[in-house]
Amino acid sequence: YSKVPPGNLEIGYSILFALLPWSVDIDFGPWNLSVPSEPLIALLGLGLAWEIARRPSRVSSPILIISLLWIIWMAVAVGFSSMKIVSLKYWLVEAGHWWVFGVGMVLWPGLWQRVLPYFILSMLGVVVYTMIHHSLYDFRADQAMLAPIPFFPDHTLYATVLALLFYFMQVPLASGTSLGHFLQRSGVIKGIAGFFLAALILSSSRAALVSVGFAGVVLIASIWQGKWRYS
Repeated sequence: YSKVPPGNLEIGYSILFALLPWSVDIDFGPWNLSVPSEPLIALLGLGLAWEIARRPSRVSSPILIISLLWIIWMAVAVGFSSMKIVSLKYWLVEAGHWWVFGVGMVLWPGLWQRVLPYFILSMLGVVVYTMIHHSLYDFRADQAMLAPIPFFPDHTLYATVLALLFYFMQVPLASGTSLGHFLQRSGVIKGIAGFFLAALILSSSRAALVSVGFAGVVLIASIWQGKWRYS
């Protein structure tokens, strides 16, 4: 396997990452479907299975093997659930995520950096929507929890994604795509990262803010450690 998947699969992953931030939940009785992300994950899962069947590959990632044991254990637990339909739906979603994101990213380690720019720009649109929505309530802290709805169920998950992206954007993105080239231009990625940090502060999620601060301390300590080591 190369570091990136075949053309059709890479296009599918790019579309998925571009649409992930805009997914909304739709209820179907006892079932709940996240659209368009979950149908896309199902299609990608089938495409991934076809590619592996066509070109068998041995996956030996310890993390992937351990996580597979967790997926198997969850399948066993479904049989003992008092709400089997709900538990089965939850297991299908977890197993699909493990298959598409876990196995796919292990097989093609260069895929993550190629699709990340699509997620960043798409998330930028959601952040603009959230801040406009929040501004209608004068950026009140008690309204921060509702501002990302319907794309995020609350402000904690929204802030978590912003915190992760803020640090992901501190490392070089893949330069194999035109979008990656654009984001790597001087000032573009830093401006977006600063905008995400402002949105994170306005989200009023104390846990995410503390996590960013702690990660910043660890990052600074690791940088200084490297300087001390080679000085």
